[in-house]
Amino acid sequence: MSRQTEANGRLFFALTLPGALRQRLASWRGGLALSGRMVAPDDLHLTLVFLGTQPGSNLALLTGIAANLRGRPFTLCLDQLRCRRGGLVLLTPRQVPDELLALQQGLLQALSEAGVAADTRPYHPHLTLARHSRLPANSEARTFTWRVTRFALLGSRQQATGQDYQVLGDWLLRP
Repeated sequence: MSRQTEANGRLFFALTLPGALRQRLASWRGGLALSGRMVAPDDLHLTLVFLGTQPGSNLALLTGIAANLRGRPFTLCLDQLRCRRGGLVLLTPRQVPDELLALQQGLLQALSEAGVAADTRPYHPHLTLARHSRLPANSEARTFTWRVTRFALLGSRQQATGQDYQVLGDWLLRP
C-alpha cells in the first residue's frame, strides 16, 4: 500500500511506546483480568492530535509540519488507571508534563496555520488499554515511565478484528 493511499484513512499524531515498555504494559494488563477488547501491544500509543479522515494529498503537508515542529524531550509517567464511559480502560499521567502540553499545542497551532482541521476538544492524555471493558474491583495502576524523544504520524483503518495502525512517519523531538 502506498503512503498516498494510506493517508486516506483516519490520521493522528501520537507518542508510540518503546518495545520493551509495550511488552511490560501488556504483561501487567494481562494480570488485571480485563474483559472486552484489548488494544494489541504493538498498537499502544498516546494520541497527541486526532486529525480524522484526511485526503492522501495532505500527507506531504502533514509530514512537513511534523518535520519543522520544535519540542523538548521529556519524561512521561503513566500512573493512574481509569475507566471511562463506554468501557474504555485508560492509563493516564497523574502529572502532565509541560513539554507534553507544549508539543500538543504546538501541533495544533501549526495545523491551524496550515489550514488543516484537527480535533480541538480539551486534551486529556491517556493510553487506551481496552475497549468495552470494566475495571475489576481492587485494580491498581502500576507506574510506567519512559523518556519521550520522538512523536509519530499514524494512520488507522477499521478491520474486522479492530483498528489496524500504521506509522506513516516519526520525528525526533528537538528544541
